[in-house]
Amino acid sequence: MSRAKRRSEVIFDGDCGFCDWCRQRISRLDTCKIFDWHPYQSGRGQAYGIAPEAAAQRIHLVLKNGRVLQGFHAIRRMFLYLPLPWIILFSIIALAHYWWLRTALVIAILFFYSPLMNPIGVAAYDWVARNRRLFPGRTCKIAS
Repeated sequence: MSRAKRRSEVIFDGDCGFCDWCRQRISRLDTCKIFDWHPYQSGRGQAYGIAPEAAAQRIHLVLKNGRVLQGFHAIRRMFLYLPLPWIILFSIIALAHYWWLRTALVIAILFFYSPLMNPIGVAAYDWVARNRRLFPGRTCKIAS
């Protein structure tokens, strides 16, 4: 596959119902087919130096240049690449009747992608990852 056609790869826990549910939702937003999804159980992540133990704990995103992001940083980068959420978000901003709502949305977006969000985002991601089994209807083999 040529470098120009290569897609970013997502390594996720294929045995986790919550993880698979998230994969399905993000794939629906991936209208440009930017991501190739692989369960870590396939061994695909080992080609990038991702240990199975690490892949069981967090999602990993392998960028086209080979750089690997994990957890919150991977999710944040994935949403940066997806065009549909941006179209929806910018439409909401453009159509918002109140100036304070437009301002709040823009500030929230800037904050989400700023380094100030890193400790909050990492903590939130880690909490969700540790408690995947709490989400109803999403079976997960993660130990309690």
